[in-house]
Amino acid sequence: MMEGFPGRGKKLPNQSDRLRRKCSHYIFILFRTLFFIGIIYVLLFPLLVMVSRALRTAEDMYNPTVVWIPQHFTLDNFQEAAKLLNFSTSGVASGRIAVIGTILTMVSCSMAGYALGRFSMKGKGVMTGLAILTIVVPIQTYLIPLFFRFRFFDYFGGGQIISFFGGPSLAVSLVESELPYYILAVTGMGIRSGLFILVFSQFFRSMPKELDDAARIDGCGEVGTFTRIMLPNALAPYLVTFILSVVWYWNDTVYSSVMMQRQPLLSERLSNIRKLLLAAESGATRGDGTGETVVIFASAMLFVMPPLIFYLIAQKFFMQSVERSGIVG
Repeated sequence: MMEGFPGRGKKLPNQSDRLRRKCSHYIFILFRTLFFIGIIYVLLFPLLVMVSRALRTAEDMYNPTVVWIPQHFTLDNFQEAAKLLNFSTSGVASGRIAVIGTILTMVSCSMAGYALGRFSMKGKGVMTGLAILTIVVPIQTYLIPLFFRFRFFDYFGGGQIISFFGGPSLAVSLVESELPYYILAVTGMGIRSGLFILVFSQFFRSMPKELDDAARIDGCGEVGTFTRIMLPNALAPYLVTFILSVVWYWNDTVYSSVMMQRQPLLSERLSNIRKLLLAAESGATRGDGTGETVVIFASAMLFVMPPLIFYLIAQKFFMQSVERSGIVG
């Protein structure tokens, strides 16, 4: 008589099964929460130590009871660090190089990536391999030839051509100036430019070919297709390139240690902060190095804060752009 009822013969879950499933669910949530809290603590631990020690006095370094929260808060360490780093001058120069170099890198890498991603040409695989090679080969292997190239810059061979016809050899020194950064960026040889070329190449390759056909029907050439069709749709790789390139230019110490020796940038000054402390014979410096420690942490915090604030502002757009650009694909 009961065979026609749906669900007849199925075993309904009893109260103990529901309770077991609910407990397993809550245990999983608790484990996941504790796991992510631990990961966040490991990642933020260096930053928390830097902030805690930068805001304390040298006397608090002696106090064993002071672990995280200082007993005497002070901002004098930041004033001392700003003087040692020459923050008003070196910081502006580092920011200017980072922004201008990034803009030039975006222009050159997007054009190179567009050519590799949309056009069929001979030697395309070789050129892609060379772009990958710039990522793999460390810069230290060709830094010395690069230095001499800018130390005796002959306008890309133009000075030698003039001397060949009997004129004076034209060569100028671009060392101790910002021009080497900009020349390398505009020629696609800036910091991590090979990676950005591959990002743009992968993005433009993934765009449908029908866009090119529609642009040609409307009368656009290759330049018009690139500027009117491709660029408005390439905001994701441009934003990824901008954020990463600004941070990498800001953190660079390899180029600055060779090209800017007389007027070191902020990253180079931070790497030599102990020498600057000894040379300045600061009143905050103590013989046991305790005063040096708080000033060093304050200097590191001053250096980290601009890119950190910049990333916190743009991190929402950055995560969306990473997903769309295929940089992790």
